Amino acid sequence: MAYFNSLTDFTGEFNITQSKYGDTDLTSIITVSEERILKDLLGEDLYLKLIADLSGGVPQTQKYIDLVNGKTYSVVNEDGITVNVNYQGIKRMLRYFAYCDILKYQDSKNSEVGQVVSNQNNSTRLSDKSNQLTVKIEPYYNKGTELYGFDIENYSNYLTNPIYGDIPITDFVDTRKRKYDYYKELVKGSCFNFLYKNKTDYSTWQFTIKDKIFLGGWL
Repeated sequence: MAYFNSLTDFTGEFNITQSKYGDTDLTSIITVSEERILKDLLGEDLYLKLIADLSGGVPQTQKYIDLVNGKTYSVVNEDGITVNVNYQGIKRMLRYFAYCDILKYQDSKNSEVGQVVSNQNNSTRLSDKSNQLTVKIEPYYNKGTELYGFDIENYSNYLTNPIYGDIPITDFVDTRKRKYDYYKELVKGSCFNFLYKNKTDYSTWQFTIKDKIFLGGWL
């Protein structure tokens, strides 16, 4: 079974076609998707620690409860004002990525003639040039990456040590943009930001960057 999302969570904006013949496959897709995304977000060691802390799918230790269920915390913005950040936990973020994997599974099936895309009356061979699936997946995947988060530590390191390789950067416009980007990301309730804010509680945390996808891009 999946760790944090089940088939019953995929309703409303995440609605998927289900049948008793495909439920096992869909559950397997959710499980594999959650494991892959969590290992990228947390790193292997922290992922294993989180899973080991679960009892019946529910975290037991406070720092893992906060990581899974979310928590409101405070940061200081660019103007020196303390603002609250609403971190909603990892479950919804994982649902976006799993939904994308389910769409790929349901839209394209393996057959004797290769990959085929669903058609109302029959099946049509999936063309390499087809971007229909990309169009469906793009907004969900990109929303998932927003909740997953971006590496603001690169911005933070740049502000304290603005160099490119061994060459100091003195361009005021570039420095100002980096500073703006850093604070713009800092106040978002992403998984990265929560872990970054509390990284002393997650000492073995390792983060893998995920980029957004765009029309005509990759899947």
